[in-house]
Amino acid sequence: MSVVVLLVDNLLSSVSPAPEVDADAIWKACIALLHQSGALTPGTFSLLSSSRVVGFRDGELSVALPHGFHAQWIETHHMSNVLKALEEVAGEPFRVRFTAEDEPAHDTPPLPEPIPTRPIGSFALNQTFTFDNFIVGKSNELAHAASLTVAKHPGSYYNPLFIYGGTGLGKTHLLHSIAHVLLNNFPGASATYVSSEDFTNDLISAIFKNKPHKFREKYRTPKLLLIDDIHFIADKERTQEEFFHTFNALHRKGSQIVITSDRPPHETNLEHRLVSRFESGLIADIQAPDYETRLAILQKKAGILELSIPDDVLMFIASNVKRNVRQLEGCLVRLSAHSALHKKIDLSLAHRILADIIPKRSSVVSVEEIVRSTAQLLGVSPGSLTSRRRTAQVARARHVAMYLARQLTSLSTTDIGNYFGGRDHSTVIHAVRQITRLMESDSDFASMLSSLTQRLTA
Repeated sequence: MSVVVLLVDNLLSSVSPAPEVDADAIWKACIALLHQSGALTPGTFSLLSSSRVVGFRDGELSVALPHGFHAQWIETHHMSNVLKALEEVAGEPFRVRFTAEDEPAHDTPPLPEPIPTRPIGSFALNQTFTFDNFIVGKSNELAHAASLTVAKHPGSYYNPLFIYGGTGLGKTHLLHSIAHVLLNNFPGASATYVSSEDFTNDLISAIFKNKPHKFREKYRTPKLLLIDDIHFIADKERTQEEFFHTFNALHRKGSQIVITSDRPPHETNLEHRLVSRFESGLIADIQAPDYETRLAILQKKAGILELSIPDDVLMFIASNVKRNVRQLEGCLVRLSAHSALHKKIDLSLAHRILADIIPKRSSVVSVEEIVRSTAQLLGVSPGSLTSRRRTAQVARARHVAMYLARQLTSLSTTDIGNYFGGRDHSTVIHAVRQITRLMESDSDFASMLSSLTQRLTA
């Protein structure tokens, strides 16, 4: 899942040919892109979120991390991804130099600190991953309700809570939301959030340093343990052994345990004793969101980013990105990154900017289907839409069909105009603008068009 709030108001003033570069905004946008692409583990994302830009000169960013080994880790494992994301955000190649906090950087004034996060242990909770920012639909309502219950009543209901679903559907968002509520309601309580990868790494470190007591103190004492992607420990016997005893210790003392996976417990290939414990609580799945939920997610995220995006662009994204919430957020990040250059985002620009995410399709939805469905819904004959008739009812239906043809097919405005009775491409452009304005001013019409779009793309 995407922490797109890292993109601040002046996100990409630096990508224009202005003499001053907003290096801090570029770096925040780079982190956001890396996160939404799935290239970072939660631990690595937390580490980069705590970094800060300390200088910029001659096309090179100086980025400070807490310790020297952190800088070495990022350079060794993530430098290529970082450089690629920087170029995508800035529109030109950038270099980056990672330093430790006590290492001298370029002789330039420090830039503003990144947006603060909320620490729990060694991990920083994302401040935007809250229940208020989680869009509930049929695909996730059980997982959401259960998460809210355990957050308010830890250890009393659904213990453990096991949430499973595909990548980028909101599992991590729910984990952070639970932690926020618990820490607000129980200020003295302790919580630990960790990915199964980091749990394994901590165990290896404890064995290497001969400090198993430190490891057990960290994981067997909190009021709340949140562990992400538990399926990754399936082939690690020692890690499963340790997690089994951790689970039992926490469960005995009434601590709340919340676990996520990309599959249900019996399909994780974990030891039977772990599976049976997971199945003793509540198992809630998250499915891919339906069209209405996808559209609501986009509207919510656009509001968080303070992006002004026309409804037809949001509908275009919601109609084409169907399986992954993180990819929905990624589309908004991409549009935000280009908004400073193009000032106004419209459907044509969205098609071009998002071409690698939403490739042009060879009319999966045909114009014939659009005409037939539009005519049926608006009470006119299909033939009237391609005729020269200009009654108000027919003209409105024709405009709707032209708008949908522009949104849901790869046809040009000229091709669409030709289909609708040999009309000029400017007529199609006018129709798209008319329908866009009508959606903005008439919520009932927007709802009708949304339902029609869903029917055509289902």
